[in-house]
Amino acid sequence: MAKTFILGNNTATSWAKGLGCIVTVPTIALNNYEEIHNFVCREFAGKQQDDKVVIDLDAINPALALLVALHIRLSVSDIKAVAFVPLLFVSKLPLQSFLKYGECSQLFLMSRGTYFCTPEETTDALEIIEGLSVNNFKSDFLNQIHINPDAEIGRHSMANQWGADVFNRIISKDDRNETDEIKTAKKKLYYKYVFLNTIDIKAAINDIENDEERENVRLNATGKNILLIDDEADKGWSFVLKDKFFVNSNFDVINNAIADYDDISETIRQKIESDYYDLYLLDLRLLGTKEDEIYSANEFSGMKILKEIKNKNQGNQVVILTASNKAWNMKALLDAGADGYYIKESPELKLPMSFSKANFQAFKDAVEISLNSGYKREIYRGTTILLFYIQQSTLIQNDIEFADDLQSTLKSAQRQISTIVSKEDFAFAYITLFQLLEIISRHFIVETNNGWNLPMYNYDYFGNAGNAITKADTKNPPILSKLVAIYEMNNSQAHNNHFLVKKIDDCIKRRHSFVHHLKELHLTKNQTIFAKEGIISLWEIVNKIINSIV
Repeated sequence: MAKTFILGNNTATSWAKGLGCIVTVPTIALNNYEEIHNFVCREFAGKQQDDKVVIDLDAINPALALLVALHIRLSVSDIKAVAFVPLLFVSKLPLQSFLKYGECSQLFLMSRGTYFCTPEETTDALEIIEGLSVNNFKSDFLNQIHINPDAEIGRHSMANQWGADVFNRIISKDDRNETDEIKTAKKKLYYKYVFLNTIDIKAAINDIENDEERENVRLNATGKNILLIDDEADKGWSFVLKDKFFVNSNFDVINNAIADYDDISETIRQKIESDYYDLYLLDLRLLGTKEDEIYSANEFSGMKILKEIKNKNQGNQVVILTASNKAWNMKALLDAGADGYYIKESPELKLPMSFSKANFQAFKDAVEISLNSGYKREIYRGTTILLFYIQQSTLIQNDIEFADDLQSTLKSAQRQISTIVSKEDFAFAYITLFQLLEIISRHFIVETNNGWNLPMYNYDYFGNAGNAITKADTKNPPILSKLVAIYEMNNSQAHNNHFLVKKIDDCIKRRHSFVHHLKELHLTKNQTIFAKEGIISLWEIVNKIINSIV
């Protein structure tokens, strides 16, 4: 059976005796949103949607009364359908007297669910007033009001708090371990207002949770080394990323304002420069409101650090965290080498959960690719070392054409491998890397009047060594024989290395199948030209061959 609750006090609200239960509203400071929230949850949790609430504006500070009423309406996630109860404001003063309380006065503009009358009219009003429903809550209330963000919290901090909570809600329905910042934010009118604008009201009322969507949503990052650089990581990002999303990772955090790479501690810089980290999560703006007036993406602190991290090793994997959704900023980040980005959702945008889930999935995809791209970092470092050795090699530098071809192609392969995204990128990087073997065999193996300038061995496809090749045996030795000859000529311990021969042969077949569009391309071992396994296998051969001649 429906009940009536009168918010007032037993002395001043004498006219209400017999109409319902009087609930005394304690004296609460208007800026103490936490205590107002707690009062509403304490008094209305467990009540019924068809109950009625009368608010005595003559017995309570009107500003406090209106705040309480607005909290009732916006506390759907806490008191469920009770938030839809009819609200009847009662006063001896005219309605116009209560239109000076800012956003709270919006309650009197509602055409449904909110009413005003004098004490003498209360009994009759209770007979006819109606509350809201799950079907008209948004159209008849939520869409009719506007709540301003907290003036004392900057937009940068606000986006971090809100964005971290959205991320957390996607990966977990357990809010018991939320950060204090998020718990506090949830008790504010602005948070409640934005939250209700972004969710399915019916699902929130009925506690409908799609646990299947959360299955396996966290990422197994066992043994992975991750660095989060975010001046407001303590607003919730460190918690949701380190403690809830990346499972079993080794997670370092920089959560202070930094302008550029030199502001990073020496300990962390040493880790960066030794290729310790598998993934960098980097906020675009690391100086908070100081960067509010910056409009060029290249001037942001995070962009400067991104470029320096990539300068240390183009294979470093960096995913940018940014509150900006401007297309030109995204393009600038990708052009600078970012391996993905996650848009920290500003509450001001009131983005629907469908966007949030797609945004999260894009982030997870980028992170998974990055964590599986350690080979890029290793190959970049390896090619940098090879370039140094090539420059120091008298044998190679004495042949200017050979040295130029080798160095320019190695740098090209280095760039291509560092920026691989698609399967086609893998294939084209593979072809460029393979060109190094062609250059070496072309410059290193030459035919003279006295025959071939190196003793070469002819290998069949099973890796069995044959007899030394002579000029009479063949006019054009296959590249397999040339490469094996070069390697064995310069590695006395490597003679009859059948395993190496087989790997070289497989790499050659992949290249030929792709370039000549052979039917064999569909074979699994040839399809690896479209995957990191193909690049890694070929890189091992290139590294061995070049190391054997420098």
